[in-house]
Amino acid sequence: MLNLPIELVNKTCSYLEQPEWAALRLSCRSLYAKSLDAFADRYFKSICFIATSEGIRQLEELTNNETIRERVRQLWMIPTVFEGHHGWSLDQFCNSPYREPLSHLRENDDVLVARYATYQAIKADNLALLESDTFGSRLHACFASLRNLESVGLTHYATAFLLDIRQTEVRCLGLQKLKNQVQYVHQHSTFNRLRWHQAGKVNSLALSRMLQGLHNSNPKITTLNTCGANCCGSTSPILPLTREQYDSLLPKLEDLEKLHICICYAEDDLNYTPNSITYIDLLISVAPRLKRLVFSQWYRAPRDLEARYFSELSQSIRFTRLKELHLHWIQIRLESFKSFLNTTKGTMVSLSLDLVSLQPSALPSTDYGPTCWRLLWDFLQAEMSLKRCYMGQLGYRRRKVMIQGPDELAEPTYTATFNADVNGICFNDWIGQLKPIVSEKLDFTIRRYPGLQPTKPPKATEPFPNTHFQNYFLRMDGMHLLQTLKYTSDAPDPAD
Repeated sequence: MLNLPIELVNKTCSYLEQPEWAALRLSCRSLYAKSLDAFADRYFKSICFIATSEGIRQLEELTNNETIRERVRQLWMIPTVFEGHHGWSLDQFCNSPYREPLSHLRENDDVLVARYATYQAIKADNLALLESDTFGSRLHACFASLRNLESVGLTHYATAFLLDIRQTEVRCLGLQKLKNQVQYVHQHSTFNRLRWHQAGKVNSLALSRMLQGLHNSNPKITTLNTCGANCCGSTSPILPLTREQYDSLLPKLEDLEKLHICICYAEDDLNYTPNSITYIDLLISVAPRLKRLVFSQWYRAPRDLEARYFSELSQSIRFTRLKELHLHWIQIRLESFKSFLNTTKGTMVSLSLDLVSLQPSALPSTDYGPTCWRLLWDFLQAEMSLKRCYMGQLGYRRRKVMIQGPDELAEPTYTATFNADVNGICFNDWIGQLKPIVSEKLDFTIRRYPGLQPTKPPKATEPFPNTHFQNYFLRMDGMHLLQTLKYTSDAPDPAD
């Protein structure tokens, strides 16, 4: 191989997996040098780090490398450890998967206490970094070095999944030290599932640190994820930035084309002051340049979110280039929905509605539910010319809405999928054939609608035969199936 041209060496190495390629490079200085550029292009395009002191230290070290930092296009932060469970007592920790014994012998109390102390030290390190005023400036120094950075945001993995010896796909800075600290025993039956957690304030704090790092930095961002694809609705609506920081951030988002923004209101978020900066302000500011938007907005407590929170947004939002819109965990009134979609006419080609519930504008009659959805579909039929559409788990006043297709003899379903390349008819004819059927009973199933407390993560759906859309919805909606996706450092943007 030493006698081969660099192009052939790199072509040969491209068939190797990362550990094999790394081993080959370590075997010879000449091969190390010859394959350096190709290796960096493949494995340092996307960088992920855990928000721990070790994670940020390794990120700083990496961004000081001239060869590597030129290649980095995407930077993702895992904001929490232990799924955001930062307040476990010793008893709660002992009931978690992190206290499993290393052998079949019963461990004494001293061993358990020592493991609990390790847990406390790790989560304290995580919170101390997020709460540190210097974290934003440290990230700013990293962003300044990453001159070709295009995509930033948060991504979520269960700590148990990261520690599982069988997972080989996710590589992130700070993980090796975490493995050395936590003596985790994997479960033989299945991978540990990503957990639906409610670390909204922690996520919001972590994201604000990344945004602080962006302001006054060099790169202009095209993709921003305000939460992980598997953690929709986990970010507090409040944007904890000063007005000066916010104003200096907006120019860095002038080129933003893809935004994944998921907002969850807690009780103390409902009364924020009118002059406070929120993620809704951010969405309104960047909307005219967006080409794709993934949006979620719901309330954590078991009651409906007031309609005004979306109606105010729909009255202010203006799209000029939007092609894809994906709404998830949304409560919305018909008039607000139509207003929200009004400026997407002529540009939007793809629409997905997952766990979207319509609300009446006034006290409805008993048959208003089907009428409400039919009116929305009539609007889409008259105003949109979509190439792809997915609707699943629709709702009306906490009742499920089933969809009856053109074949009246077929059973109605909870999902409907349109793909212009597959269906053989235009979107307008397809949606005109559908009929909404509202359940007479309230929905008390696992997949609850916005405004009801979720107890388990939703199951994955595959709304489109196209692989891109399958992976998108697995990421967005299949929290416990994320490990089945090949999310490596050279993978596409997690928003994909």
